[in-house]
Amino acid sequence: MGTAYNAVLAVGSGGTQGQGPYEASRIQTIKWAVDTAKVDVINMSERIPPTWYPPDSGKSRIAQFVDWAVGRGTPFVHAAGNEGATGVGSIGTPADCFNSIVVGATNRPGTTIVGYSSRGPATDGRIKPDIVASGGDGTGPGPPGGPAGDIYVADTSPQASYAFVAGTSFATPHTAGIVAMLRQARPEWTPGTLRKA
Repeated sequence: MGTAYNAVLAVGSGGTQGQGPYEASRIQTIKWAVDTAKVDVINMSERIPPTWYPPDSGKSRIAQFVDWAVGRGTPFVHAAGNEGATGVGSIGTPADCFNSIVVGATNRPGTTIVGYSSRGPATDGRIKPDIVASGGDGTGPGPPGGPAGDIYVADTSPQASYAFVAGTSFATPHTAGIVAMLRQARPEWTPGTLRKA
């Protein structure tokens, strides 16, 4: 798939609304990926509404479970978020966790960090995102009624068509695929070693 040809996907998702149920479903998905599916790398695109947590870097329940997964030996690659228009310090949780690889977005050629890509630092001063990858520059037509985008992907709407999109959610899988290939080439590397690679 993408950068990691012949990778097998284990897809987990939570769809509950409201702070408690929402968090619980995401935490269960993370636990499932680590303990049941035993995945080699987790790719996640999630942002918790800022009203749910005061600015306290890496201390949300979901951020703690992201770090738990990394502590169990599973590298975690996470989208930085698309709130860059709000400026410096727009990284939210769980992208503010301590041990995941947080991915911001560049334009398609990879020459410029795009305006929508959330920016650090985290509230405790840590540099975030950790890396950037192509997420599209948001200049294409986009899906009907949606934001502009220039990456062509399968649309999960009831029409089951394709759409042009952009976002850190589309930059993150590039990085997760590279992490998967590095794990295959260097199985002895820890998530911390992969994060520094």
